[in-house]
Amino acid sequence: MPYVWEHEKSAAPDRSGAVLPHRWRLTLWPQRSAGAGGLAGFVGLTAALLTVPVLALLGSPALWILMAFAGTALAGLIVALRLALRRGMVREDLVLGAESLTLERRRKGAEPLYWQANPHWVSPRLYPEGGPVPFYLTLQGSGREVELGAFLTPQEREQLYGELCSALNGAT
Repeated sequence: MPYVWEHEKSAAPDRSGAVLPHRWRLTLWPQRSAGAGGLAGFVGLTAALLTVPVLALLGSPALWILMAFAGTALAGLIVALRLALRRGMVREDLVLGAESLTLERRRKGAEPLYWQANPHWVSPRLYPEGGPVPFYLTLQGSGREVELGAFLTPQEREQLYGELCSALNGAT
């Protein structure tokens, strides 16, 4: 699962001397099938496979034409993979306490987005159809509705919805 629940026990007092209540932290991230090393290996294997037709034309003027197409295809692959990696660098943190629920969405190269509400008035919503993705998951409260885990699979969003309902019922 590309998300994890953590129970934070706060035994230490804060700066005012009050002991903070227990909190739950939910961290979500996109599933990555291959890291940077795996993608480098994929690009290297693709480059090696692109040389196979080039070897048949050694000594021919058509070699340069084929190399130009192979190089363009390889460059396009590298650009597409870099864009996919950059778009996948997102993280969502939901912190659920007795008095507040905070959602922070961080994407590399962008300002973090924050949303905060009272957990007593927050309701998770799951839209099986009609959303931008199947089983669109949102949190509604404080006059706003924010999405959660749009990068998760529909099954993961459906499972997370049940877990969120349980967590919010336990917090109120």
